[in-house]
Amino acid sequence: MFDGDMTICGPIEVSPLRQWLHAPGNEVPHGLGGTPVVDLARAALEAGRHVRIFTLDPAVSSETVLAGPRLTIFMGPFRARYRARDLFRSERRYLRNAIGRERPAVVHAHWTYEFALGAMESGVPTVVTAHDAPLRVLRLLPTPYRLMRTVMAYEVVRQVRFLTAVSQSVAEHFRRYFRYSSSPIRVIPNGLLEEWFPGRRGAAECARVIFASALNGWGELKNGAGILSAFALVRRELPESELLLFGAGHGAGEAAERWARPRGLHKGVRFLGAVEREVLRRELSGRADVFVHPSREESFGMTIAEAMALGLPVIASRNGGAVAEMLEGGACGVLTDVQSPVALAEEMLRLAGDPELRARVARAGIESAGRRFGMKRVMAAYTAIYQEARQS
Repeated sequence: MFDGDMTICGPIEVSPLRQWLHAPGNEVPHGLGGTPVVDLARAALEAGRHVRIFTLDPAVSSETVLAGPRLTIFMGPFRARYRARDLFRSERRYLRNAIGRERPAVVHAHWTYEFALGAMESGVPTVVTAHDAPLRVLRLLPTPYRLMRTVMAYEVVRQVRFLTAVSQSVAEHFRRYFRYSSSPIRVIPNGLLEEWFPGRRGAAECARVIFASALNGWGELKNGAGILSAFALVRRELPESELLLFGAGHGAGEAAERWARPRGLHKGVRFLGAVEREVLRRELSGRADVFVHPSREESFGMTIAEAMALGLPVIASRNGGAVAEMLEGGACGVLTDVQSPVALAEEMLRLAGDPELRARVARAGIESAGRRFGMKRVMAAYTAIYQEARQS
């Protein structure tokens, strides 16, 4: 699938990689998360390659090295507070020194913040993948923390030679607002492993349609309030329907339920919260009929791609960053105004009442996800850029 070892600098979750480590899973730090990075590493390991990962974790106070026959994870401290005040100086210093010490031929850094800056400061040829649109995030989350991260993104753009983006929307953001023109921005979407393409039976007519959504964090950006309000309207027409809510902040007793319950918007909702990806995949594949993604902004949207691959018809934002791009302008999903609970509920009811439409949208989603997001295609595209960076 690609030649040479792989070196990654980015946030990871250690648990999905523990089978390639000597230490048992319950003896290792958790990590910061980072699904696309983990899946990229898994793809390389499953292909028989050697992988090095440079990352950070709030649970370690000094460098921790986790190792296996073909995987080595170098993990440095990640401050719990005040890290943005000095633009993540100590985190960047650790990454710079660790990468500089190991001297890989090329390093692939993820997100245009501390991981990209630390990798570039090491002097090793660096490929940077932009996973979000900093100014759009800042507009939706106008905090000092986000402002400082935007400053870091500007510094990355000033230095980086090999920049990729997970969507055309993100690439255009960096070209237009960050004036990046050093080289073409290659668009390479996040990849999906084969386990997300199990195939799916056609949709059947049923009295109890189950909707699902997976949102990482409660707030204006992910718009959990929007889907709860819309689902309450759906329940007026389909009182037996259910909504499965996954993701941080959406578990029992967490922010979503605390907001919904006093407003009477909790009926028929199962607040399942953050779960392992394997559990999410099993629940979506085995139980859900329609996937609803109410987020106001996505630079890619891993859960959208995963739902498509699993054969779930997706409802998402018409104006949500890269969402319309992912759903090919509505050719393989349903686009609507997610900021209007009425508009969102209308599309949920339309899909619920038309099993043939659900099946048609699901088939289009599977085909599109396989054609664009399959990991082999993604790895081949990255390999070409690694070769360019090595030769620079």
